[in-house]
Amino acid sequence: MPSYLILSLIIGEFFVFVIEMIAFPILVKEHGKSRSLVYAFIANFVSLIAGGYIISVLPV
Repeated sequence: MPSYLILSLIIGEFFVFVIEMIAFPILVKEHGKSRSLVYAFIANFVSLIAGGYIISVLPV
């Protein structure tokens, strides 16, 4: 069961990656597009790692 949860997390994060890589540079006007892309990528990558760790440690 946990392997299916991690698989669904990875698939869900992929779609979040794509959507945020498109929307974030368009919606955020404070910084350049490249900085917004890097920020979105790092935030989503950390979310993927943290979510995978939490799923593997906590009883689900």
